[in-house]
Parts: sequence; structure tokens; C-alpha cells
Amino acid sequence: MEVVLMEKIEPCTCFSFDDQAGRLRIEVKLPGVKEKDVTLEMKNDNFSVRAPKAEDVEYSGCFPLPREIESDQVEVKFESEYLKIIAPAVRDWTQRIIYRPLG
Repeated sequence: MEVVLMEKIEPCTCFSFDDQAGRLRIEVKLPGVKEKDVTLEMKNDNFSVRAPKAEDVEYSGCFPLPREIESDQVEVKFESEYLKIIAPAVRDWTQRIIYRPLG
């Protein structure tokens, strides 16, 4: 029996915040993938995506979310090799962490 090793590639992922609407926007780049082959699992504090690209290559990743979301109210669409996810925040978006160097 021949064992085939699957190459796993973590997809490029971009997060942005819509302060006015209180929504998290996520884009996951999946070049060479068909929409029907994408598997997305959303939770309140993370998400995972899996999508085969070729017989021995798969995009796969699990990503923590910077804010807790309402996972049952997520909007998802696939356009031009990008999986686009829009999710409402659970908490107030005005809470921010500002970096200030010491000294």
C-alpha cells in the first residue's frame, strides 16, 4: 500500500475591523481552489479553514480571532480566490490596546 503525503499550506489571512458597524472582516486567500471544496468552521473565538488545491496539496489553518464574535450570524462568500467572512462582535469595539514603548 502506497502512502501519499499531503503537503499542507497555511493560507494567507487578513483581518480588519469596522468600528462603525462593530464587525470583524476576514479574508482568506485560497488560489487554485473551488468554492465547493472549501470547509470553514467558525467558533466564537477562532476559525479553521481547509481546502484541497491539488491531489497532494491542501490549504489548512486554524486562526484565533482578535475579538469574540457571534458565530451563528457570520456572512461568508467566495470571490476571486478569496473567502470573505464578516462577523458581528460580541463585545464593544471601543476597547483598544495602544502600544507605547518603554523609556
